Amino acid sequence: MQKILNIMYSNADSLLNKKHELELLLNSFTSKPQIIALTEINYKNRDLIYQTHELSIPGYIMYHNIEQKGERGVAIYISSDLNSIFLESASQGPEFVFIKVEIKKVNMLQ
Repeated sequence: MQKILNIMYSNADSLLNKKHELELLLNSFTSKPQIIALTEINYKNRDLIYQTHELSIPGYIMYHNIEQKGERGVAIYISSDLNSIFLESASQGPEFVFIKVEIKKVNMLQ
């Protein structure tokens, strides 16, 4: 049973044109993060649009606020090995994505 939760955060500054780099980085890790949090995933030019499926990463469930026309966007990728549910998001004012992740009861400090 794994006792470590790996989390990765990055400011993507337009994710679509960096998605391949992100996937290469993930593939280089010996222990992939179970949670990936990304900010500023939308283009700076708000007229450019893409489909959310273009941002999917194999092995992860994506939660985001980018379908709402708003600011730069937030995405959180949760490993498909973890149980998770979407709770709430906002794209105006303070942007956020709020999710619940079930982690098996393990002493994470050992």
